[in-house]
Amino acid sequence: MDAHRHRIIIRGGPSEAFRTAFGDFDIESRGADTVLIGELDYSRMREVTMRAKALGLMIVDLSVQDETLGR
Repeated sequence: MDAHRHRIIIRGGPSEAFRTAFGDFDIESRGADTVLIGELDYSRMREVTMRAKALGLMIVDLSVQDETLGR
């Protein structure tokens, strides 16, 4: 499956554990939420949701930001 650039909004601020777990993403603070931006295929999306769950984080939104990469 092709990778797409995604924007993931997670409730809460980025702690040190958060930054370590999601260091492979661009991380932005937006008020009470944190935005992750990065390239995901289906397998990696599952991995990211599992990381968030393991840290007790709530994903508020997940959206595709552009067309398929690598075309």
